Amino acid sequence: MADGIYAAVSGASAQSRALDIVSNNLANAPTTGFKSQHLTFEEVLHKVDGVPNQVQRQVRIDESY
Repeated sequence: MADGIYAAVSGASAQSRALDIVSNNLANAPTTGFKSQHLTFEEVLHKVDGVPNQVQRQVRIDESY
């Protein structure tokens, strides 16, 4: 059960960061010369003894451009 909580928390924190970037883009859209930011996400599998565990998955921010 704890595995699901960690996956949910990692996804929620990544989406919170995405929401911050979207709100910043909307607030600064009318500013001359403003360049918006974008995020990409990546799914991460935890490794147990060097082998990826298919059960414990988390999300992280892969790239901000």
